[in-house]
Amino acid sequence: MNFKETILFQLKSSGKSLGIELSNYIKEIKETLTEYSKQAYSKARMKIKYEGYIELNDALLKEYYNNEYKRYKSYRLLGEDGSDIHLQHGEEIRKEFGSINKNKNMVNASKSTVVYDLLNHLVIDSKLNRHSVSERECAIEQLKKLKEEGKQKKDILVADRGFPSLEMFIELEKMGYDFVIRYSGNNFLRETISLVNSSENDKTIEISLRNGSRREENKAIKAHLRQGYSETIKLRILKIELPKGTTEYLITSLIDKEEFGIEDFKLIYNYRWNEETYFDFQKNVMHIEDFTGKTVESIKQDYYSKILVGNLHSLIVADAQKEVDEEIKNKPKLKYKKYKVNKNITFGLMKESIYNLLNEDNNNWQKEYEALVQEAKKFTNAVRENRSYPRKKKGNLKYPLNKKRAF
Repeated sequence: MNFKETILFQLKSSGKSLGIELSNYIKEIKETLTEYSKQAYSKARMKIKYEGYIELNDALLKEYYNNEYKRYKSYRLLGEDGSDIHLQHGEEIRKEFGSINKNKNMVNASKSTVVYDLLNHLVIDSKLNRHSVSERECAIEQLKKLKEEGKQKKDILVADRGFPSLEMFIELEKMGYDFVIRYSGNNFLRETISLVNSSENDKTIEISLRNGSRREENKAIKAHLRQGYSETIKLRILKIELPKGTTEYLITSLIDKEEFGIEDFKLIYNYRWNEETYFDFQKNVMHIEDFTGKTVESIKQDYYSKILVGNLHSLIVADAQKEVDEEIKNKPKLKYKKYKVNKNITFGLMKESIYNLLNEDNNNWQKEYEALVQEAKKFTNAVRENRSYPRKKKGNLKYPLNKKRAF
C-alpha cells in the first residue's frame, strides 16, 4: 500500500475490525500481497499529515463553487455551530483537547465547530478544538480564515442563541459578513428590550459602544474603537411568532426592509436546521466518533477524512435529488408531492465505491459517479409535510429498527 492506497483505504474504512478492513481492501484492489499487518498500516498512516485531507476538501469546494450553486437572493447562507465529539482515552489526547468533566470518570472530548453551507449541504470549514473553547471565538477565527484564503462569497451567517454579542457583530461587520442571529428577548442588550413588550415586530436600532460601564470596560470593544471603528452600530431586530405559540427574536445586519421582509427571515433562520440535521447525520450515520487510532494525529486524520467523505456524499445526493424532483413533476398521481433521497443508504453505497470513484488510474470515474447517482435514486422516503405527532417513548433498544447502520 503506497501513499495513494493508504489515503483511499482511510476514506473507505467503515469502522469494522482493522484486520477485516485490510483484508477486504487488498482483495478489492487485486494486490498480490499475501499479508499486510495492522502494525504496518498504522506505521504507514503516521507518515501522512491530517492537513492533507483538509487540502483535498478545499480542492473539492473550489471546483464546486466555480460552477452555479444555490443562493438565497444572491446570498450564500452559512451556518456556524459546534458539537461535542467524544474521543479515545489517553493522557496525550486529554492534553490536546481536554475533557467534558473533571472527576475521575472524565471523558476526553473536543469541540467540533463547523461552517456549513445551509442550502448546498457542504462543510465549508471545520475544526477540532479544545473542548473548553468559546464557540464565538472559533466562529470569528474560521470566518477570518475564509476571508483571508479568498473563500468568502456574498454571505449571510445564520446562528443560534449561543453566538450574539456586540463583539461578534463588530467583527462580522468589519469582515464584510451579513448575519441573522437568534437572541433571547429580555436577556440581551438593553436596546433590544423595547421590542419584547411592544406591538412592533420589526425595528431598527442604533447601539452605542460607549454607553454603559460594561461596554466601556470591554477590552475587545475598546480595541475596535482605538482602531477607528464607529462609536455606534446600526442593527435590525425582529419578533416572530411561531405556530406553536412561542416567540423567536432575531437580530440582523440586513437593514433594507424592501429587500428582506419578515417572511424572508423566517425562511433564512429555518434553514439553520439543515446544520442540526448534518450534525445528527455526522454522528449517527458517518460515525464520526468511531476513531481508528489512539493518537492525536490519527484522531485528526479520521475526523478530517470523514468531513471530506461527507461532502462527496452530499454532491451525489444533491444530483440524485435533482433527478428525483424532475421525475416526480411528471407523475402527478403519486401519493405524496415530495420524495427525499435516503442519505443513510446512499452513504453506505458510496463508501463501498470510493476506491473506484477516487482512484486516479480509473478513467471512468464519471461513469462510476453517475452509477452512484442512479443507484441513490432508488432509495427515497416520502416527505409528509406539516406532520406533528407526540413522541412515544418505548425504552432504549440496543439495536433499534429505525437506526440500522448502512455500512
